Amino acid sequence: MKKKLLPLALMFVSVTGMAGEFSVTKTERPNAIFKSGVKAFSMHRLNNRDYPTGASMYMSQLVGISFSATSFPQSIGETAEICWKQQDASEDCIPITPGSSGYTNHFNSLTFGYASFMMIKHSQTGGPNRSSPIGSDSITFHVRY
Repeated sequence: MKKKLLPLALMFVSVTGMAGEFSVTKTERPNAIFKSGVKAFSMHRLNNRDYPTGASMYMSQLVGISFSATSFPQSIGETAEICWKQQDASEDCIPITPGSSGYTNHFNSLTFGYASFMMIKHSQTGGPNRSSPIGSDSITFHVRY
């Protein structure tokens, strides 16, 4: 009986030992802010081709998000937020400082997969009718599979 259990136990150890982590950075320039009350945003999502060979988008877990947000220097009262959204579902956002970089694990408990994506949103309370960003937003997805 013990001889039959040993191969089964070794197989279990080798399968559970295959899990790994990887990171992928997505960069996008947000659109312009055309007036107060209208948000500019950049959208970031993972695709199947971003995953290492043998890893599955459907069996992965988000373990953190690193971000770098641009700013809109012509804007008055600029604010920014990083948001998780799933198609046909509500979104979850946290405020960030425009022009800053950081890390959060706030979104780790949320469903993460094909239909979900991250956004960095920018808004202003005043400024010109068209305010342009000075650079791009980027999000690095830290994922366990």
